[in-house]
Amino acid sequence: DALGFSVEVLWMAPGLPDRLFGFEPRPLHRRPQPDDQHVEARVRVGAPVGRVWDVLCDHEAMSEWAGFDRVAVTRAAPASANGVGTERVLSGSYGVVAEQIVGVEPLRCLRYRAIEGAPFHYHRGEIRLREVEGATEVCWRIGFRGKWPLAGRILRARMRPMLRRALEDGLEPYVERAAAAR
Repeated sequence: DALGFSVEVLWMAPGLPDRLFGFEPRPLHRRPQPDDQHVEARVRVGAPVGRVWDVLCDHEAMSEWAGFDRVAVTRAAPASANGVGTERVLSGSYGVVAEQIVGVEPLRCLRYRAIEGAPFHYHRGEIRLREVEGATEVCWRIGFRGKWPLAGRILRARMRPMLRRALEDGLEPYVERAAAAR
């Protein structure tokens, strides 16, 4: 048209072709999830939920326990330095990944997503805290979709021990040392 827009009109009879080409949306329960791979690790930390939460919200201190050499906050959220919208860049031997905080339930849950640099699509993570007999159970769950066929399964197999190490060899002793120092 005169404004430079190209318009293409396509019509299909209702039925199978319409569904196959995506013009007729699938029912919500039959739509594919954006992520098809999941990794989860749990650890029980001998410290109260508040202390573990403080460590999780100190993004730049993640380099002390998460397996990255450097973590820097590149954009703080308007409401709080650790709230929804906060962006951080993690760099190390695994590469450079930019993440954004997308959900915060104080003392319970921190959700994030990778916005750049991840070796897979739709990377989202969730760290949940739960008080258990005076200690804190930490559950870290990551969901993603591989960029290439079978890549997701390979990455999942490699990420499972990395996630477990980050919690058991990183977060747990880090929080317990910090708790003992107070």
